[in-house]
Amino acid sequence: MSEMTYADFSKRCARLAALAASWAADSLDMEGKVQSSDVFRFTDEVRKRLDWIDELAGRKNPTHG
Repeated sequence: MSEMTYADFSKRCARLAALAASWAADSLDMEGKVQSSDVFRFTDEVRKRLDWIDELAGRKNPTHG
């Protein structure tokens, strides 16, 4: 069972959404084709945060990293 409250979970979801919104806003200022390295940096950061949320919720072995 998790020690995380729904308020804690909501905060982490909001921070994840803010991260995605920031990347999206910054990307709108860019021209041309997206660089693979930018996509990988974004997905790595999202994965890291999702793994952290999983760990806080009690998952013993996160699926990534």
